[in-house]
Amino acid sequence: VGLKTISPLLFGGLVPGAVISATCETVGATVNFLVGRSLFTQKLKELSIFGGEPLGEAAWFGRLERAAERDGFQLSLLLRLAHILPLPFDSYWYILGALPVALPAFVVAHWVGCLKTAFLDASLGEVLLTTAGVDGGP
Repeated sequence: VGLKTISPLLFGGLVPGAVISATCETVGATVNFLVGRSLFTQKLKELSIFGGEPLGEAAWFGRLERAAERDGFQLSLLLRLAHILPLPFDSYWYILGALPVALPAFVVAHWVGCLKTAFLDASLGEVLLTTAGVDGGP
């Protein structure tokens, strides 16, 4: 939130500040996605909840994998815009990395989803900077 709020001052205005901060946030999420892809894919399939069958053998998990492969962009965008899982927000990117979501679909969906909060936070920063008498524009 801090970078996004002062981004108009750092990057020369509201639009460049919001776009650059959304890009930086997406780079960080992509690193988490790639960690999930390389370290957690197999562990997720082998995970057994409450002594039941491993997730990789569960029918619902197979449907989730097919949906992630087919509609990875929509799934990534939905999870970026709506906090619907009872998990810490940044863990979503590890989970999506462990599912067969295509990397380009994840990157684009995450960046598009970041724009909303990036512009809101940068707008707040612009108002605060203007109120404080600091010129954040070119």
